[in-house]
Amino acid sequence: MKKTNKKGFTIVELVIVIVVIAILAAVMIPTMVHLVNKANIANDTAIAKNLNTAAITANADTFEEALEAAKDAGFLLSNLNSKGDDCYFVWEDDTNQFILYNLKEDKIIYSNTAVEGDPDDSWIFAVNSTEEEDAVKAVLNNVTIKMLAVSVNDLANILAAGGTVYLDESIALDKENLLVFDTADKTVTIDLGKSALNTTGILVEDGANIVPVEVKQGNVNFNGGYISTAGAGRNAHDLPIAVALRTKDGTTVNITGTSFENTNTAGQIKIGGTATLKDVTIKSTKVGVETFYNGKLTLENVTIHATKGGANDRGCCVWVCNYDHENFAGTGKHTGESVVTIKSGTYTSEGGVADYSTLVACGGDIIIEGGTFSAADGKIFSFGTASQVANDVSEIVIKGGTFNGVDFADLDTEAEWKALCKKNVTVTGVGTATVTIKAAA
Repeated sequence: MKKTNKKGFTIVELVIVIVVIAILAAVMIPTMVHLVNKANIANDTAIAKNLNTAAITANADTFEEALEAAKDAGFLLSNLNSKGDDCYFVWEDDTNQFILYNLKEDKIIYSNTAVEGDPDDSWIFAVNSTEEEDAVKAVLNNVTIKMLAVSVNDLANILAAGGTVYLDESIALDKENLLVFDTADKTVTIDLGKSALNTTGILVEDGANIVPVEVKQGNVNFNGGYISTAGAGRNAHDLPIAVALRTKDGTTVNITGTSFENTNTAGQIKIGGTATLKDVTIKSTKVGVETFYNGKLTLENVTIHATKGGANDRGCCVWVCNYDHENFAGTGKHTGESVVTIKSGTYTSEGGVADYSTLVACGGDIIIEGGTFSAADGKIFSFGTASQVANDVSEIVIKGGTFNGVDFADLDTEAEWKALCKKNVTVTGVGTATVTIKAAA
């Protein structure tokens, strides 16, 4: 038999092969990376062109309008996270267009028209994380930055850092995904656009005091969009479990152009800090908006419709109370200083039960400067019961408005004002610029 010697590679040969492969990799990898990046930029450029086409078609002249136009055209805002290295989609406010900009090279890669605006004055960056925000600010410190969120986790990271958030699509909140603002020195703006914070996932069996959107600390702005609640039942403290939004003492919240609606017999907005609602629409079967403890609330061009879905529904648009919910012990004591100022708007009640009406002063004060108020049962004003608060604590101060179709100036008798109230009241200032109503002792 013939014997064959098998000989493998020597160490030297293996080293040579490895060196050759390394040289080829050193040559090819940068080339491949460059080609991939070039392809990504080409893709980003195509997206920028399509975004501009959508914006032009919709005659968009703001960043928000352009994003809404993009969404209407079928784009996901998450696609505004550029794939090109160090590249960003930027809205140029002077020329109303999206541009593709390379931050590292300080270079505009694509623009639809000539760009003449100063970046510090007219550029709005769309970013997806606080890391991207920091990278932009390191180069262009004064530009406007808006972060895009497509999940509750995205929101959580942004809330911790502050800034402006634009929601991509509707986000569902449940007991595992609550939206909590708890950073004292930060200001967060949530631009909902046409999106919704849908809180239907929180139900009575999930436990007491679960609030899907809660401001514990800090300054928060909500713009546009829709916030909904569902579920039923109340907890041991008689608090609605399915409250859509609650704010704590020491916070500042501004809500503009947002719609609220609950589909249960409890949900509402509860304000414990300072808040302003402007151009807001609220539909509730229980209480539209409520202040507690030291809540200071201003309503401007707000529309509240308190429906009467069940026999026990309160059908109340505004309820002003002073409960200290944090230290509530079932005593019913009011220890805060809540005040609601109504500047304008429409407040309609289909008729409440017991002591409830369109407006209820239950320990806090109501100041009415204008607005249109009506109730199916004719009773617009009421006060808390003796078990809730001493009768002489609250007062309703009226300086203008229309009540069940009658203008403030035309209500010139004490009897007419008393006819608008539930229970016995005292009325002073009739025929003057200010009428004050208090519960009778």
